[in-house]
Amino acid sequence: MSAREPQEHPPRATTLEPDLVAKGELISGEVYWKDHYEWLLDQGYRLRPRYEPNWKPSWAGTDLDPYLCEDSEINLSNVVNDATSLTNGKVVALKLTDVTVHLEEVEITRYLSKDALRSDPDNHSVPLIEVLEPPDDRNSRILVLPLLRPFDSPKFETKGEAIQFLDEFVTGVSFLHRHRIIHGDISINNVMMDASEMYPEGFHPVVKDNKLDWSGEVEPQGTRTEKPPKYYLLDFGLARQYEEDQPHHVWGPGTDTSVPEFQTGNPHPIDSFAVDVYCVGNMIRTEFLDGDPQRPGRNGYYGFDFLRPLVTSMTQQDPSKRPKMEAVVTTFREVVKRVSSLTLRSPCIPIPDSGPRALHAIRAAASKRHWWIQIGYIYRKLPAIPAAHPKSTGKDQPAKMESSSERRDGGAEETNPSQRGDRKESQEGNSSASAPASGSR
Repeated sequence: MSAREPQEHPPRATTLEPDLVAKGELISGEVYWKDHYEWLLDQGYRLRPRYEPNWKPSWAGTDLDPYLCEDSEINLSNVVNDATSLTNGKVVALKLTDVTVHLEEVEITRYLSKDALRSDPDNHSVPLIEVLEPPDDRNSRILVLPLLRPFDSPKFETKGEAIQFLDEFVTGVSFLHRHRIIHGDISINNVMMDASEMYPEGFHPVVKDNKLDWSGEVEPQGTRTEKPPKYYLLDFGLARQYEEDQPHHVWGPGTDTSVPEFQTGNPHPIDSFAVDVYCVGNMIRTEFLDGDPQRPGRNGYYGFDFLRPLVTSMTQQDPSKRPKMEAVVTTFREVVKRVSSLTLRSPCIPIPDSGPRALHAIRAAASKRHWWIQIGYIYRKLPAIPAAHPKSTGKDQPAKMESSSERRDGGAEETNPSQRGDRKESQEGNSSASAPASGSR
C-alpha cells in the first residue's frame, strides 16, 4: 500500500462522509469479505489488503491523507468484490449470490459458459471462470468472473464505436432469447466491457481511472477503434431459461420499472421475452436518444435519431406488437447500412445539461484533431465500426452491412460489424475487465 503523488485527492468510486474514511473501519457489507479472506486465499484468490484479518490502515499514526492511500477505498457493494488470482496474477471479480433467491443465476451462467456456446461470437454473456462454495453457508455461491469496465468508460470517440456497442448489445440479448433465456434485469449496470487490449497493464478495480498499483492515473493504450473491446451482459440473478413449450411469464420488474405491463396492476401473466425487448429499447432510448431525467448528466448523444423508429417499435405499450430480438438485430443492421461512413466516423458528442447545445455540437464535430485522427484510421484501414471478433453466420446473422457511402464507393472501406476481419478474441482468463466493485452508476 502506498500514498499517491502528488498530494492531491484522486478520483474516488465511493461517496462517503470523510470521517468514515478516516476512521479506517470496514462498513457492514465488507465484513463478509474479511471473514472469508483466508478461505478465499486457500481457493487461490487474494482480496485487497483492506480485507486482511489483521488489517490496520496504512495511514494510521502517520501524516498521510487517507484519501491518498489505496486501502482507504471502501467497497459499497455487499455482494461484489475483487481479488487477484494466485494462478495467473489477474484481477477478477467475485460475485456473492444466494441460490435460494436468485434461483437460476449459477446454472444459467454455467450454461452460457459451456465451450460450445462460449465459442459462438454472438454470445455476449460474461464468461464464468469458476464457482466457489463457501463452507459456512450452503445457500451461497461466489461466481468468479473477469474484471470489466463500464461500457462507456472511456467515452465513445465516434458514432461507429457506439454502434459497435449497440450491435453487440442487441446481438447478445438475441442470443439469450435464441436459447430460451430471458435476462430479466437489463440496465446500464448490467452491460460492461472487456477492455483488456486498451488497458494491457490493467486498472484499479474500484477507482478504474487509477493504475492497479495506485501509482497514478491510467490511460488507455489506444482507442476503441484501434483496440476494440468486447461487450458483455452480466448479472443473471433474475434470468430464467424456459423449455420450448413452457410458459414464459414474469410477475415483477427488474431495475427498469418503466415497463408498461407493470404500470397497470394487470394480474395476468406477462411475456418475459417482450419485457426484455422493451428494456433493451428503453436503455437505447435513455442512453443515446433522449437521456434519463433520473440520472443527471446522462442526456443522450447527438445524431442517433436514425435509431428512433426501431426504439419506438421496441417500447410499444402493447407487448404483443414489439418485435422479437432476432428481428431487432436484423432491423438494426439494416438501418446501420444506410448510415454513411462519414457519419460513423464523426464524433460521438454527449448532449450537455445546459448552454448553447447546437454551438457545442458544431464545435465538437468540426474538431480538426478528431478528423486528422480519422484520416489516420482510414489510412491504416481501420473500419468505421470496430469489431473485437468475427461474427457468426448463424441465425442472427444478416447479409454484409455496408454504409451508404461505401456502396457508392464500391465498398472500399469495410464497416460491417458482421464482416470485419479476423481479430483473435480475448481468452476469458486474460480478461482484465468485471462487475463494478463498489457503488452504483
